[in-house]
Amino acid sequence: MARFNTFMHHLELDSLHTCCTKFGHPVTYPKGTVLVAEGDICRHIGIIQSGYFKYVAVNTRGEECVTGFTFAGEVASDFIQSFLFNNPAKTTVIAGCDTRVLQVPISDAKLYFAEHDPDFVNRSCRVLLQEAYRRYLDSYRMTPAERYTELRNRTQMDIDLIPHKELASYLNISRRQFQRIRDNL
Repeated sequence: MARFNTFMHHLELDSLHTCCTKFGHPVTYPKGTVLVAEGDICRHIGIIQSGYFKYVAVNTRGEECVTGFTFAGEVASDFIQSFLFNNPAKTTVIAGCDTRVLQVPISDAKLYFAEHDPDFVNRSCRVLLQEAYRRYLDSYRMTPAERYTELRNRTQMDIDLIPHKELASYLNISRRQFQRIRDNL
């Protein structure tokens, strides 16, 4: 069955898996634990072994807005700001449940990629840019109900881990509107 983050299949994460397997350390993040807070630089990158993280931004009203998720077999880090540019994260990455990660320091991962997979960053950036553009366009060309239906049709396992409140936030709709959509399906 397809996954929530279908773009992850295009990232070619073999070298990251190898790096984490050879040099990584298992770390468990209890539910609600922050991997990196907005304004801090993430110092680790890893592969999620179980559980999931949610990416959260705070809007102008001070409310948390879920901007993304990452699940088992996928990357745990602040890739854009911290990994690529060594800048503070613009989102907070929070364990959505007890989450186990095999992680390495970003500095070690960069050295590994430079030696073993020098095109890793370029490939990853191309895929992430395509995904960001797709999500941007979908937010205009699809209704929230259509986006939820597409997400539901594409994946089951990952979406069942996510509380409805977080899914509503991810779809950028109220919990009430989310419940009406679910009721109508």
